[in-house]
Amino acid sequence: MHLMDKFTRIDAKSTPGTNDLSMQINLVSPAALKFTKDTPLSYFKDTLLASGATTVQFFTINGACIPLCEKVKDLSSYPILLQTDGGARVFALNFSSEW
Repeated sequence: MHLMDKFTRIDAKSTPGTNDLSMQINLVSPAALKFTKDTPLSYFKDTLLASGATTVQFFTINGACIPLCEKVKDLSSYPILLQTDGGARVFALNFSSEW
């Protein structure tokens, strides 16, 4: 089994003609995330908590915790793991348009 099969993959979608990106993550209610490459992870955390998550944490693929001040533009090399509700849900966020 491939490592990425254990997570729900969420790909960022770009809006043609703009620098805007978006993704939707379904929790208790859907979280529609609209952002740019300068958006910090703290925005994602706040939005997901407002959509019903009880805890939100971000990790590298190797398990290192990512600070909330990190911006999307610095996180496009590899998927970012998003863990909600104490590990009940894990998502692989793909901010890159290359894969």
